[in-house]
Amino acid sequence: MIRLILFFIGTLGITFGTFTNFINGWSSDSPSSTTQIIFFIGMIFALLGAGYEIRKLQEKGKDKES
Repeated sequence: MIRLILFFIGTLGITFGTFTNFINGWSSDSPSSTTQIIFFIGMIFALLGAGYEIRKLQEKGKDKES
């Protein structure tokens, strides 16, 4: 359950960050600091969720081998 929440928050943050840049026309100016913060927090949550998922898959593989 926790990894689903992490994936949701992560993908929501990444989507919001990219969507606002898309609306602004991908200007040559660097993204605002708020967008950067949301993007990086989203990436961290998404990576944590992916880590949980990979660990669960590895544990399932070890259980099948035993």
